[in-house]
Amino acid sequence: MLVTGVVGCRSNGSNSAAPTPTWPYEAGERPRFTMLYLPYAQNGAPLAMPSPTAYGWTDERMERDLSRLLNAGLDGLILGLQPTTFADPLQTERVLRFLDLVEGRGTTAFEVTLLLVPTSPASAAIDAEAVGRWLATHDLQRRTCLRQQDGRVMLVCPPGMALSGPPHPALYTVRIGMAGAAWAWGDPGDPARSKPTGADRQVLVYAGWRGRTAPVDAKGRPQWDIERQGGRALEAEVRNAFNAKAGLICISSWNNYVTGDFIEPNSLDGDAVLRRLTALIRQARETAAATPAPPGGGSTLTPLPPAS
Repeated sequence: MLVTGVVGCRSNGSNSAAPTPTWPYEAGERPRFTMLYLPYAQNGAPLAMPSPTAYGWTDERMERDLSRLLNAGLDGLILGLQPTTFADPLQTERVLRFLDLVEGRGTTAFEVTLLLVPTSPASAAIDAEAVGRWLATHDLQRRTCLRQQDGRVMLVCPPGMALSGPPHPALYTVRIGMAGAAWAWGDPGDPARSKPTGADRQVLVYAGWRGRTAPVDAKGRPQWDIERQGGRALEAEVRNAFNAKAGLICISSWNNYVTGDFIEPNSLDGDAVLRRLTALIRQARETAAATPAPPGGGSTLTPLPPAS
């Protein structure tokens, strides 16, 4: 597949998007965009609510989310699975239904990557054999939308989650945080997350961040590590990934309302972040498609207008 700047930990409203005067990729090339998508709410107090309000992972919600994600121009999504999914018939049925709907859209280039999502701060171990049996039992290796490696379904395992026991032939595991890992998934304050990782040249970007404890300042006001700024914070993160020539830009997230990095239209800032991301992806596609590249550099990537 296919200089770097990093958004500071205490960004504020005066920060503007990192400039990208020229397209840093070869003519015709661009990064792929994917986004973390959580079927179920995370533990903690939400900072906003989705618009319209959604309860449960219903067919209606799945269809609406897929339409929004596809209309934004994303190349795929990262489906967060809780450890309980593999032994829960209802959660399993919902995963299978969602994959049916993805494949029913007929967008063969839209790729779903599976990622384990911890349900508590404590480390957890999951039986790799059980996960592999779950994949094989439900014939997930035949799913054209699932990302695979050598005929095995790819499962991303973040820090705090461990797969124990012997490997299973249906399962290909990517362990984040280990030396030589194919992906990185650091918190916003991790300076290493701006560097492309592995063969994918994967980079993680955030739409905003208040942390997992939702801190407040001395006066009790919300305190953001990365202020959302109507999508300008996300634009700066994405442009930094462009400058680093990322091959796969992983966006956190569609709907994590606890940590503050949600992009789904919501009660806090409406669809401002989604609209800005959509414009940025469209601009990247159009710029990459512009040929030939002008002499002495790549195609010009013009700034987006200020967020409204």
